Amino acid sequence: MAQRTETDAWFAGSSFLISLLRRANRSNTEALHVFLGRMGVVIPELLPDPGTGVELLSASERQLLLDALWKLIKTDLADVSTHLEASGITRQGFVSKGEQMPDSFAEIYAQLPDNAKSHRKPVIRDPSQPRSRHEVMRMWRRLQRKLEMQQR
Repeated sequence: MAQRTETDAWFAGSSFLISLLRRANRSNTEALHVFLGRMGVVIPELLPDPGTGVELLSASERQLLLDALWKLIKTDLADVSTHLEASGITRQGFVSKGEQMPDSFAEIYAQLPDNAKSHRKPVIRDPSQPRSRHEVMRMWRRLQRKLEMQQR
């Protein structure tokens, strides 16, 4: 991404790369971790809270995330493409389902192998069963954030 670009394209690219870093933090996708390792990026140890905006993270968490983002931004797109191919990442590993990909990554995306999986029937949780620990913790963090916002 180390090239001259318009402001809106720069922010779209930064937002995409932040979502890539946050996805790498909460998933165990080996190819994504290999790619970021080859780029020299240390994946920040953040709480895996996908619904939280960057502005709601603590200052120390934002600093870790933006430090990792800077390493990605200052790298040339040709080097990014080389590291993506060497890591074996697929299109699905690079861009999540339903995620908007900036135009600046379209050429790189087209070169990645496609490994689409068939859709599974969504699992419907039985309301009489207790919620998982992960789900309860996610709901608890969301409630804490809401209370913090009300106190401001």
